[in-house]
Amino acid sequence: VAVSDTAGPGYPHLREALLQLALTAPGERRMEPLFGVGLISQLFESNASELALMEFKFQEQVDMWDRRMELPRCKAFQPDETTLVVEAAFRPANMSGADVVVAEILRREV
Repeated sequence: VAVSDTAGPGYPHLREALLQLALTAPGERRMEPLFGVGLISQLFESNASELALMEFKFQEQVDMWDRRMELPRCKAFQPDETTLVVEAAFRPANMSGADVVVAEILRREV
């Protein structure tokens, strides 16, 4: 599993928040048991319905836990049969004219 640093200089604090949401498993935080997507545990679930569920969970978690950002797009896909990639496009909330930063959140190669 690799976590990419391709987001560049755009909004590093928001990118870090996305990584926390992505890598934290639900139930891992005792005082906030609903926090987290738990992508690590879902990496081997790579059929189409599971990929769509990952995207939905990611969007749901950002909406629930981090009002500082908007997530116009989250995409989980397999560019080939041995790789799984999760990308998120994000920008600061209430800044519709702001540039959208696309960050590769996770990449798994078998």
